[in-house]
Amino acid sequence: MKESYLYPHIDTLALFEAVRQGLGEGSVSPTWREQSEAALAEASSMLGLLSALSGAPVSIHPITAQEEGVQRWLLRRLLEVPLGLALGDIRGCEHVEMGAGPIAVLAVAWSRRIVCLSRECFERYLEELRPHGEEMACDRCGAQVPPPGPRMTMAQLGHTILVAGLCPECLKGG
Repeated sequence: MKESYLYPHIDTLALFEAVRQGLGEGSVSPTWREQSEAALAEASSMLGLLSALSGAPVSIHPITAQEEGVQRWLLRRLLEVPLGLALGDIRGCEHVEMGAGPIAVLAVAWSRRIVCLSRECFERYLEELRPHGEEMACDRCGAQVPPPGPRMTMAQLGHTILVAGLCPECLKGG
C-alpha cells in the first residue's frame, strides 16, 4: 500500500530515536518538564472531548514505536508535525509560533496548520481545520471513500493530537 506522508524521504522514526537517545536523562529543565506534563494532560482531556463532540464514530489509536500498519503511519505523521514547524512547512497559531514552552496542539492530516487548544484559537481556525465536502479521500492511502466519507481517526503523541480521515481498509490496520 502506498502511504501518504509530508516528508516521505525522511525517516522520522529514526530521527525521533536519535534525538531521544541524544538528549539523555536530565537534559530537560524541571520547569520545561512541568510545562510538558501539563500540556500532555490538556491534550489527553481534549482527545476525549473531541471524540465525544464529533457526533460520528471515532477511532482512537494508541501509539507505540513497535506498531505496524495504521499505528505506525499515525506515529510518523505525528512526528512530522514538529519537523514541519521547524522547516516552515506547517504553520501554527501565534501561541504555537511564539510559545516559550510546550503547549497542547491539534493537527489535522489534511491541513498544514496546527493550533493550540485555547478556545480563541480553536474557534478561529475551526473552519480551516474542518474537512470540506470534496475531501473524500483517505489521508493514509488516498483512496476515494464513498459518502459519508473517511472515518475520523485520532492519535496522540505527547501534547500533539492528530486527526485523520481513514478508509475502511486502512482502519482495519492494513
